[in-house]
Amino acid sequence: PTEVRAAHESVVRSAILDPNTHDITVDVFLVSATNAPLDEPGGLERAKFRVDLYDRLRDGAQIRLPRLAERPGDILGLFEGFLEGRTSEINGRWPKSLTREVEGLLSAHMWPGNLRDLRGVANSVAESTKDFDTVHPRNLPASFNSPDSAKPSSFSGPATRASGASLPNVKM
Repeated sequence: PTEVRAAHESVVRSAILDPNTHDITVDVFLVSATNAPLDEPGGLERAKFRVDLYDRLRDGAQIRLPRLAERPGDILGLFEGFLEGRTSEINGRWPKSLTREVEGLLSAHMWPGNLRDLRGVANSVAESTKDFDTVHPRNLPASFNSPDSAKPSSFSGPATRASGASLPNVKM
């Protein structure tokens, strides 16, 4: 409702709340994210994003995080971190090794859901390979056999990872 939005905007502008007893000063750090290209012509309208809110958010620091598909060197490390976490939850076993073909398929995938998608695939692989130590292409979802899942031909191939390295603190 308009009254609530006006009250919120007043609070954000003044950064002071009045709970009818005493004033409380708050320190707020607002982080917002979108996958819509709001800065392109017509982007706000296509995304149905409020212009006044965009103007206020745009005044702050902006950090562009590239899509996961644009960071192929990060894919295998993140995947192995997610896989390690889920595998240890299931049966406490690690490490699982990935065949070179699986590494190539993971690195070449477009990852439309970014990290959420990558974590989902890792969880699925952990479940389907809980009694095996090696991940093969047959353990990946069927979408990896789709021609639409691969990157354009300019992709030079998978990045390699140092043997024995792990990402135990990756949590999403």
